[in-house]
Amino acid sequence: MGWVINLRKKWVSLLLLAALICALAGCSSDPTANQFITFEMDEPAENLDPQLAATATELAVAYNCFEGLTRFTGNGELVLGAAASVDESADHLTFTFTLRQDLSWSDGTELTANDFVFGITRALLPETQSPGAENLLSIQNARDVYSGKMAPSELGVSAVNTDTVVITLAERDDNLFYALAQPAAFPCNQSFFEQTGGKYGLSYKTIISNGPFFVRSWEADQSIQINRSKRYTGDAPAKPSAVLLRFKEDPLTRVARITDGELDGGFLPSDQINSAKNLEITEHFNTMNCIYINPKAKVLGDKAIREALIRSVDRDQVSIVLPSYYQGPGGLVPRAMRFGESSYRQTAGSAVLPTYRPEQAKTTFLDALRKQELDSLPETTLYYPETEDNKLIASYIAQSWQRNLGAYINTKGVSAQELTSLVRNGTVSLALLPLTSQDETAYSFLFQFTANGSFPLGIEKFDALLSGITRYTWDEKAANTLKQAEQMVIDEWVLLPVFSSPVCYAASPTLTGTDLYFGTSIPMFTNLGKKS
Repeated sequence: MGWVINLRKKWVSLLLLAALICALAGCSSDPTANQFITFEMDEPAENLDPQLAATATELAVAYNCFEGLTRFTGNGELVLGAAASVDESADHLTFTFTLRQDLSWSDGTELTANDFVFGITRALLPETQSPGAENLLSIQNARDVYSGKMAPSELGVSAVNTDTVVITLAERDDNLFYALAQPAAFPCNQSFFEQTGGKYGLSYKTIISNGPFFVRSWEADQSIQINRSKRYTGDAPAKPSAVLLRFKEDPLTRVARITDGELDGGFLPSDQINSAKNLEITEHFNTMNCIYINPKAKVLGDKAIREALIRSVDRDQVSIVLPSYYQGPGGLVPRAMRFGESSYRQTAGSAVLPTYRPEQAKTTFLDALRKQELDSLPETTLYYPETEDNKLIASYIAQSWQRNLGAYINTKGVSAQELTSLVRNGTVSLALLPLTSQDETAYSFLFQFTANGSFPLGIEKFDALLSGITRYTWDEKAANTLKQAEQMVIDEWVLLPVFSSPVCYAASPTLTGTDLYFGTSIPMFTNLGKKS
């Protein structure tokens, strides 16, 4: 656990560096500092409670307005946040965090160790239903508290005094410091929370924060403005004076509005990248687009037919029609997915993907149809997320099936949200399906295909294999297990990785310091500057 030792060595030097950064952020010698930044998101927020943050906008507010016991720097380094120091027991199960002495909430209230205890406990209460709670399940008794079997007071998190938080684990967790930098582990002031009368985070007046920014205003379905917090005394002060997050306008006009100076930056549909040549583009390849064949659909339940469909698609030819801003797959798991502090793909290497064998596929296909006493594949439709790029790719796939198998398959574009719903409900037979996972770990990406995941595939041996490890296991054995599980899904002929697409955002050339929070597609606003 050498990176914990690194944390201890680095926090003092980082605080010294912070003094210089603070000075720069507040003085006129840096003309890019103290600017008003306008950034456009794809969707509005429903709640600003960090324990409930789920959408990109909600997570952007949480990450930029709160600070955990640990945090990430702009270059992805994991360092201490609200904690001044940490002591680790010899058995790696008890961590004692000492808070900085000058911590306060954005309303001036003193921030104490109890606020971290209450925040972590809230995330693990079953009634909270925090999306990030699973990252904290290595804490002692967390699983029983999370399932409602045990009282919250039994959780292995306590405040020894106003500035000391002790976390006791049930099992060694090399993921702990990462988990403590996530919104589920952010502090929550219990007194303020209770005073909101169940409206915590539902307006800018019912949320306080402890990070570089605070929420200044929130107009539903329009915008959220976060301002630099003068009460933040940590080593990551906000460089801009304020950031306005807008989410009302048409994303297809975003490039033009950034170019014209109406916006400083914003998330960008990938098919708009080519029109943004004069802008700064940040790409994060966290989504794998796959041909999905429903194994529970009539006829397609036959594994031989699924194999024939997959072997009759030439991925090399698909790559020719792919736009330049997409990447070919190195496996089922996208390149951005993490394994510990590294990329899973770099750790595990490439997976073995099916080879293109059209003649064998046709023979297999016709034999399988005859066994079901069918002359042809019943009429079916390949659904895809409705963009021009996906329309072209879906059309090519359908033409491949017609040319190589004599199978006539329709194509239909729907919204990404509708497609996800249709697949989860089991009402589609074929889909060009984009897949990702919220915490962007290889384990979470593969877990969605288990019986308890969001896209269960019904592969019992796959479920059993993944049950042997946890999201916290980062050793060589776990890497091999994940790769074996990944290959197992591929070999079931249910998912064929076709291309990887990025979450990306465009920024004006006048904008400086654009970064993403490590392992996410969430922009970090603290380092943003703006040239005149």
